Amino acid sequence: MSIVDMSSIDRSCALNGFKSEELQSEGALRAGTLADACGCEAAITCLADDGAVKVVVFGENDLAGALAAGGIHISMSALSLNVTGRLSKAHTEAGQRFIAAPVFGRPAAAVAARFS
Repeated sequence: MSIVDMSSIDRSCALNGFKSEELQSEGALRAGTLADACGCEAAITCLADDGAVKVVVFGENDLAGALAAGGIHISMSALSLNVTGRLSKAHTEAGQRFIAAPVFGRPAAAVAARFS
């Protein structure tokens, strides 16, 4: 089971973004800012590399600052041990939880929804 049914999204956008209108028609809510998106119990990220994660989690509109106390950040990115440790420490200090759950696979497998 996929969180998002990739067949309902234009496959040409699958690796470089998505059409939020299509997801909204399925009941998804669009957040204007990262802080708006983090008003929930959990945030799931799946980003390209350590640099992208640092920008999202520790950047100007940081996830660590926006996620509520008691919230859970589930990172599906394949990260270095250094960044994973930094994430764990930052979320612990903010009263949050961090789960490292990296996804492994090739882009073609992602488009075909064949990750395990």
